[in-house]
Amino acid sequence: WVAKEALRLHPPTPLMLPHRANADVKLAGYDVPKGSNVLVNVWAIARNPAVWKDPLEFRPERFADEDVDMKGHDFRLLPFGAGRRVCPDAQLGINMVQSMLGHLLHSSGGRE
Repeated sequence: WVAKEALRLHPPTPLMLPHRANADVKLAGYDVPKGSNVLVNVWAIARNPAVWKDPLEFRPERFADEDVDMKGHDFRLLPFGAGRRVCPDAQLGINMVQSMLGHLLHSSGGRE
């Protein structure tokens, strides 16, 4: 949960790679013409109060009651992108964050 919350608040990159609209679409009330480049602002989604309760607070327990995928299937949490352009080393990044947290907790010896 701590890794998910850390990556929610501090994604590796604030914007996903550009995507091109392959048809005229209406997105969040905006008309997006075919051929337009669309950038997803991961940083803004992570801080949106319509998406997350108390979005600016570090609260890992928010992931205790629900299964939120970090691999791009749940569009509330996109630290590594989504779809065909998802980061190929996303699992490595997740494993590294969890490993570093484990080492940090182990080396602290339980001290507060």
